[in-house]
Amino acid sequence: MQGGLIGRLVRIFGERALARAGLFVTALSLALLPVCSNLTWLLVACLGLSLGSGFASPPLNGLASQLVDQSWQGRALGVLQSAGSTARLLGPLLGGWLLMFDLHKPLSQYGRTPFFAASLLCGIGGVLAFCLQKPAADRAPENIPVGSAI
Repeated sequence: MQGGLIGRLVRIFGERALARAGLFVTALSLALLPVCSNLTWLLVACLGLSLGSGFASPPLNGLASQLVDQSWQGRALGVLQSAGSTARLLGPLLGGWLLMFDLHKPLSQYGRTPFFAASLLCGIGGVLAFCLQKPAADRAPENIPVGSAI
């Protein structure tokens, strides 16, 4: 994904659109995982999960560096990496806690709640991605006098 495809996709669709699409594809795939009835659907859900993650991660890193002042880029990327590390710590803890809600359900429904909760969180992330500003390099300058050269 990062070997060349993501660069072309960013030029065509833009980083914000790819980040949104990636988060929504990830959310849909996470919701599909616990209800897969056969190997084919499981592979489709896993493919969607990997594509969604691949579509979302690089553009989000790019946006994080573009939406802050140059002197803050390192800090912004550090905070983004710290947030990812925290999520990888808290995610399994939250998933284990949510799994307790499935203890008294039939075996065929056991383990669905953590996936649905993760799907909801990714969907919220996708909705929040609509709040992302356009990077400064992509914005047209404001208040340019008529007839002046840019």
